[in-house]
Amino acid sequence: MLTREPDLISEVQTIGNFGETDHEMMQWDIVMQTEQEQKTFSSVRDYNRADFDKIRGQLQNINWDELLDRDTVEEAWDSFKQLL
Repeated sequence: MLTREPDLISEVQTIGNFGETDHEMMQWDIVMQTEQEQKTFSSVRDYNRADFDKIRGQLQNINWDELLDRDTVEEAWDSFKQLL
């Protein structure tokens, strides 16, 4: 076992021959420390309380052809995002 970190490897042991050969299998532990990422939770929307009939009505009143008739897809996407 070759490493530049002297404390990286521990518990090195041979665990027997590899098949019918004279090659030995080895097992070892790698000692590592990791940082646990702190997760932050944002508010969760309750879609059960949404007024879907009103949302549908508002979406039906939009002239989608006019909104999305732009020179590029990027401009159409920007128009759509701005509307939302």
